[in-house]
Amino acid sequence: MPQETHWTEQSADAFAHNLAFGFIAQIEKRLQALSLNQADLAHKLGVSETTVSKVLDNPQTLTLKTIAKYARALQMKAAVIAYDDDDPANEKGLVNPEIFNACWLRAGKPRDSSG
Repeated sequence: MPQETHWTEQSADAFAHNLAFGFIAQIEKRLQALSLNQADLAHKLGVSETTVSKVLDNPQTLTLKTIAKYARALQMKAAVIAYDDDDPANEKGLVNPEIFNACWLRAGKPRDSSG
């Protein structure tokens, strides 16, 4: 019986979709934690609220530059990582950003050696 793969294995677009929505979830969580709304974020970014709304509602259009701008505007950092989780058929999907954050916190918020 063939093993089923996770929907993110269907295409690079599906994989990217999952990555983008994970990032947007982190941005929305940060907005909530800081008691900010989309208008506040737009002001911090120097763009219209419509622009912010479009990005948050359609994150498939995210670029690394946009990710950096949004993270910096909310005093956050972002990372793009690749990892091997011994799931080559992608039966279980991607590791949620919350898991990476929890691991980073548990590890004592380590920094790289460059500072």
